[in-house]
Amino acid sequence: MGQEPRQRGGRQLCGVGELPEGAVAVRNSRHPQGPALVYTREEVAAFLDGAKNAEFDHLIM
Repeated sequence: MGQEPRQRGGRQLCGVGELPEGAVAVRNSRHPQGPALVYTREEVAAFLDGAKNAEFDHLIM
C-alpha cells in the first residue's frame, strides 16, 4: 500500500493506501501480508466527516 503506517507510542497502528481503481485499503501494519479492508472513496470521506464532527466520540469516552 502507498502510505507508511501511522505510529503512536512506538506502536504501528495501520497502513492506508489507494488501490489502482481508486478504492482505499486499510490494513493492520503488524500483519502486512494479512487481509485488508477495502472502502470506496465515498465511504472514507463519510467516515472522516463523522470523525471531524465527533460522531464517534461516545466510542472512546
